Amino acid sequence: MKRLKLMKPVSYFSVCAALLVGSWGCSQDLSCEGGWCGTLVVVSSNEPPTLLPPFAFYDTHIALADQLFWRLAEIGPEPTSYGHESFIPKLAQGWTFSDDSLTITFDINPNASWHDGTPVTGRDVAFTFDIYRDTIVNALARPRLDRIAAVTAQDSLAVAFRFVQRYPEQFYDAIYHMRILPHHLLDTIPRSELRSHDLVRRPVGTGPFRFASWDTGESSELVADSTFFAGRPGIRRLVWRFGSDVPTMVTQLAAAEVDLLYPVSGLENIDRIKREAYLRTLDVPSNAYAYIAFNFRDPEDLDSPHPLLADLDLRRAMTMAVDREIIVRSVMGDAGTVPKGPLTSGMWIWDDGIQTIPFDRDAARSLLSEMGWSDGDGDGVLDRDGQSLSFGLLMTASSILRQRSAVFLQEQLKLVGIELVIQTVEGNAMGSRMGSRTFDSYFGAWLQDASPGSIAETWTTAGIGAGNFGAYSNTEVDRLVHQARSEFDQDLTGEMWKQIIEIINADAPAIWMYGGAVTVGIHERFDNVTFPWDEWWRNLWSFQVTPSRYIDRDLIPLN
Repeated sequence: MKRLKLMKPVSYFSVCAALLVGSWGCSQDLSCEGGWCGTLVVVSSNEPPTLLPPFAFYDTHIALADQLFWRLAEIGPEPTSYGHESFIPKLAQGWTFSDDSLTITFDINPNASWHDGTPVTGRDVAFTFDIYRDTIVNALARPRLDRIAAVTAQDSLAVAFRFVQRYPEQFYDAIYHMRILPHHLLDTIPRSELRSHDLVRRPVGTGPFRFASWDTGESSELVADSTFFAGRPGIRRLVWRFGSDVPTMVTQLAAAEVDLLYPVSGLENIDRIKREAYLRTLDVPSNAYAYIAFNFRDPEDLDSPHPLLADLDLRRAMTMAVDREIIVRSVMGDAGTVPKGPLTSGMWIWDDGIQTIPFDRDAARSLLSEMGWSDGDGDGVLDRDGQSLSFGLLMTASSILRQRSAVFLQEQLKLVGIELVIQTVEGNAMGSRMGSRTFDSYFGAWLQDASPGSIAETWTTAGIGAGNFGAYSNTEVDRLVHQARSEFDQDLTGEMWKQIIEIINADAPAIWMYGGAVTVGIHERFDNVTFPWDEWWRNLWSFQVTPSRYIDRDLIPLN
């Protein structure tokens, strides 16, 4: 698509005059009928390998998929995963509980349809559950669905979820983890071929936007569904561009080539965006935390423990050697916080009293010495029995915060005689290596949902093969997570989660690096802009452009 660049907002009429001279006219077909117009161009570092929700992992993947596929219901303005009263209907228009609350029956909105015009049915929902629970598909959310015994279509517009037991997050587990999939299009595709099937590159969904095109390595374009059952989207076109690195993406935003960058990382980049009159920055809460995860398995032989990182004392020594407060202040300023474990300060189970492994460089040196590590050859790197204390850190180049944090981490570990080798790869290659566990450690960031149960995806035995790439396993953590998810007394549940976090911290499966608010850069012409703390992309479809602030790409005709 031809791109016009315009640095300042202009009126509809001046744009029409310009376009009449160029390659587009301003006929009724492409004018903003009823004031409905606008293009939102989002830029992000990673390009998704698929748009099918069960295979989505990075936030870019999920964000794009969520514009095309909807859930039965959505979490409300209150960030709670308990009960059902605060949830908002989506594909389902209502629900009822029966069998002593062991069954929830959802009534599908009769106006909901797939983008090819086929009605959404209870059969689609039952099919979706089967896909997400399939071990061949191995969806990230599979561990979160383990208490749903069955999902059965009652008729074309009703579907029943049967649970193995009552627990406070039944409704949440039923609606939050699955985006409904089209049975009539996917049922005949073998599960082993689903990930690579052509339909994952041109999906048919139920959401506010329809799939339009995908230019590999460049962008994906979605167009608004003007007959969307939940109401017409606020903008007509959503374009997702895939940037190579943060400086390039910031330059694109500053040049008005793109409209939205989430997040803007690097204090100097935030200052640059703030200097542009037609851009604004928003500081919004985030439920993501960054961490260095250790691989407990030998990347050359996954049946064997890692020759270095399977050692608890070594992991504890490395954690003690890192002054994370200094790192956070250096790379994030006052906006950053040091996590108390695999959670953020926005999570309701957060407790300042949670016990963590403290920074103590002298204690780290002493522990390493007790383990028999010493610098026998004087090269600055400890060794033992002919093996150097050196390991790799896998990471992408797309995050300035992670890049800079990794350098600080490398320097601080060097002070105690540990060599950290930074291995930078592009996003999809990193995802592939994480999935195959061919790494020593990796620098990741995890976006939690509203439930503490998200820990099951990353730090329990059930999550191995899904989000638990380091293969950390502790049977007591597994037991307590199961127990905490079953407890209705929220105060008691909070104490259980605190105990879980402290056990994980003591096992040191990762070094918890940073969390906190993030800064978003967005073109000033957009109104009705909100960014939910758990899924920042959820409300993109309700953004609007005020007609007096249209720019050239807002009036480009739909393909």
